[in-house]
Amino acid sequence: MLSVVRRRFRIDKLVLRYTAATDDAAKTAILYGAACGTVSVVLSSIGRRFRLKNKEISIDTDFNSTEHTIYVKGIISIAIWEILYITVVFGYKIIKSGILKTNKKKGGI
Repeated sequence: MLSVVRRRFRIDKLVLRYTAATDDAAKTAILYGAACGTVSVVLSSIGRRFRLKNKEISIDTDFNSTEHTIYVKGIISIAIWEILYITVVFGYKIIKSGILKTNKKKGGI
């Protein structure tokens, strides 16, 4: 039932900025590589589940700082007729399951 809902949402804009920083250059480089791999997996998963229009992804390193920085911003939208569609689909499934439960109690189907 959630597949009906999730394809109706649209991610209009996704901004992700990550800066890897530690006191050790080797650790920073490892974090940078891990972040790149993680972002590619997460974006492909998001792309399969939602319609993704615009994305700005930035992964950087800062060898002079010791604190990571993460900035995430997203704009999600859904059209009004899609809300009506979801309501009709869920309403039908709820009514149908209620009728089936009633028939089973009475000894019917």
